[in-house]
Amino acid sequence: MNSKRIFAGLVVCAVFALFQVVLAGDDASLKGKELSNSEKAKMLLEKARKTMKRMKGYSATMLTENLTGKSMTSKYYALNNPDGTVSMRMETAHIPPMVFITNSQGHWYIVGDVAIKLNYMTKMQANAMANIGQLPKVQDDVTYSVENGKINDVECFVVTTKMSDKRIKAAADFILKSLSEDMRKIVRKNKMDLTANIPVMTKLYIGKDDLFVYSVEQYSKAGTRISRTTYKDVKLNVAPDKHLFEIPADKKVKVAKTIMDLPKIMMGASKEKVNK
Repeated sequence: MNSKRIFAGLVVCAVFALFQVVLAGDDASLKGKELSNSEKAKMLLEKARKTMKRMKGYSATMLTENLTGKSMTSKYYALNNPDGTVSMRMETAHIPPMVFITNSQGHWYIVGDVAIKLNYMTKMQANAMANIGQLPKVQDDVTYSVENGKINDVECFVVTTKMSDKRIKAAADFILKSLSEDMRKIVRKNKMDLTANIPVMTKLYIGKDDLFVYSVEQYSKAGTRISRTTYKDVKLNVAPDKHLFEIPADKKVKVAKTIMDLPKIMMGASKEKVNK
């Protein structure tokens, strides 16, 4: 497994989630006003978020394309709990297969016979990893716009968000602080540009009929598409079986205390699975 690719993927996931805050207020205050394109985009994001929260749950087939153009198909399930939390399950098509779960106990990867508890991961980072139905929260130093579009024959509102230079620098600083001291030395020695693969621009394809996020595209500051996640076979307002979000009792539990622990534990679990 290529450690640079693992590192780049984890960086993209963490940064996408890090700079989100809750959008407060009600769109009633905007009624009767001539809205700008930016205001329409912000209001649309809030309406879509409220729509997703009102659902029992949903499931979909997820196609993810990374920076290299390689794609992976996964199955995704989400359950909206009475307390306002969301349980998530993402079954990936790795070899061996992997499952990512968020439940009341935390965030997990299941690889073979091992369940890895991700102690370093925040709720926002888990949401970003799953991506589905998760919308970027409105920020003062992020610009917003909306236009019409289509994805897989679904008519959509396409909302584009762009980070400011200040926010990009803050993201790079956060990444550097999250690394081990040895990794920070490598970054400084090789003068690595940590901002190169930060998703500074995001395009969200939101269905006009149901306000579901059917596709998420992320772009670097150079305009290169870093990733694209597309959803099909979507089933909305259906509650998946709650047992899907439980960790099987026969799994060996290991703990990843930092983001750099995860690749080592995952590779060890993969080898155990292959050797059986």
